[in-house]
Amino acid sequence: MIRADNLEILNIRFPMIYKLVKDHEAISYRTPYVLEKSRRGDPTLSVRREDDETVYLHSKYDPVQEAERFVSQLQDTNEYEHFFFYGIGLGYHIQALMKMYPQKRFTLYEPELGIFYRYLETHSLNNLPQKQLSGIYLETTSDDRRRLLNDFAQRINERVLFISLPSYERIFYSKFKDFSKKFTQIISARKMELNVNSAFEKRWTLNSLYNFQNVICTQNILEKMEYFANCPIILVSAGPSLNQDLPRIAEIKEKGSAYIFSVGSAVNTLVKYGIIPDAACAYVPSHTSINVFKQIIEDGQDTFPLIFGSSVGYEVVRRFKGPKLHMIISQDAFAQYCLRYSDGTVPGVINDTSTIALVTLQVLYRLGCKFVVLVGQNLAYLNEMVYADGIRYSHISSVVTESMRETALTVEDVYGGQVNTSKSFNNMRLQMENFIKGLNGMTIINSTKGGAKIRGAEFIPLEEVIATRLREKVVDSKWYLSPDGAKRYDRNYIMGCFKRLSQSRIKLEDDLKKANNALKTLEELSKTQNEKQLELTIQSFDRIMKRITENEFYHIFLMPMERIAFEFLSINISDIRFETDIKKKVRLVIVHFGKLISNLKKDLELVDPVFMSNSKTVLDGV
Repeated sequence: MIRADNLEILNIRFPMIYKLVKDHEAISYRTPYVLEKSRRGDPTLSVRREDDETVYLHSKYDPVQEAERFVSQLQDTNEYEHFFFYGIGLGYHIQALMKMYPQKRFTLYEPELGIFYRYLETHSLNNLPQKQLSGIYLETTSDDRRRLLNDFAQRINERVLFISLPSYERIFYSKFKDFSKKFTQIISARKMELNVNSAFEKRWTLNSLYNFQNVICTQNILEKMEYFANCPIILVSAGPSLNQDLPRIAEIKEKGSAYIFSVGSAVNTLVKYGIIPDAACAYVPSHTSINVFKQIIEDGQDTFPLIFGSSVGYEVVRRFKGPKLHMIISQDAFAQYCLRYSDGTVPGVINDTSTIALVTLQVLYRLGCKFVVLVGQNLAYLNEMVYADGIRYSHISSVVTESMRETALTVEDVYGGQVNTSKSFNNMRLQMENFIKGLNGMTIINSTKGGAKIRGAEFIPLEEVIATRLREKVVDSKWYLSPDGAKRYDRNYIMGCFKRLSQSRIKLEDDLKKANNALKTLEELSKTQNEKQLELTIQSFDRIMKRITENEFYHIFLMPMERIAFEFLSINISDIRFETDIKKKVRLVIVHFGKLISNLKKDLELVDPVFMSNSKTVLDGV
């Protein structure tokens, strides 16, 4: 009976889990996990290991007391909004903790399908607070882990407490070790993503609008393949070893034996040393991104080409006076919507990622470069320095501080020894290694002295690279000029897009007002007993929200400006959907949608002036 009831709950709440359970039902009959009665009378679970020893997932004597003792030892549970249980077992610890925190969200993850069948047979899912149960994950193969964890990570924006049943750590040691490592990596990356979204979600859209006229008046860097295909590139970053290689970079520049691309603040070190890069690249959306070029601009040395991301801080594009080319960044929904070439083809898009070095590597790969040499890409500390000599950031010290030492990680360096690094640098290294793994036809050489080892990028000192691989001139100093026959964006297509967006904007403005009025009506009706009118108003609100979420202007501009809010709403939407009490449902609608509608109206006010200015310029043909 318990099993049948549980399956019914799964079918309603988690149909994919229900299907998986039914598809693998044969496992329940041959599972090695044996139900036994504990001395107290509650069921416990045993399994015979390969060495014939019988081990228990729960106490043989009193599994309930054991679970209560375990959860009482968990620390700082009040500080977390979400509990992630690795290892369901028979659920004693889950029931004990959720009894203490019935309002907290929680997720269940079971790496052994056979154990989950035993759970379904012995304990009702109704013993847990159903509305707070965000998800159930069942692992059937080791390949599932990363996929399931990525799915979980995309569904949460809360502080998560990882809780593993001690018996799982012992009995399934290898599985647990691999899982906990992946959990830390994926959740850490998710936190970084949320932090980035929080910092830049509005700037990405506003920058894209402010930069639009410069985008359509400059050439896309991806159309310059004829200059870079099969050519070597020196990719210069601002790591502390950069100063050691400045004489070699100057030699390369003088001979023209490779193109020199600067990323981040490295441009300041190069210019100070008298080395003018063949291009500097910029993509950071922050208003502080101008600080990288501020001194160069003030000194009138901004004469080299700038390759700017379409969503870069617009202050950079406005103030930089030298030649410019652009790259369309994946965060720029506006450019992707509006731009087509005159021949009807779609311009290439570069994926936004954690570092300008990775963004630039994508560009170079798309340009067909033969090989790229990384210089100053330390991704680690060197001689107590974080960045090259002379580089200063307002948000981080250029020298290693005591707090940096305390939180430092140790990784392998290019010489086979050890080097200290930060969590942020290490994440960048891992992302770069992952990118390099997928390359086909472009070689990455790491010439960064004393830097962290980057798998897939062989360490070869720059002196040796010059002697063996950079023997002839390849640089065309006028590569950045736009020839008469260069591909241009279709102005008629752009005008058509602006006309559609202008019409959508009017409809969106009207629907936002209607949505706001509907919420006010719900607020007033909630004070009455008129449940029928409440239901009708909710239905009307649903129709308005459907029109809003299908609106083109909303999709291009406003939705990207409220990424975190929409993610939070997606987490709470099931609470609204499954709430049967109409008054509670109304309260949830007002709470979760009220702030969102208010924010969307403010976003529209931010976007409007820049959009209208662009629209006038485009439609007037200026």
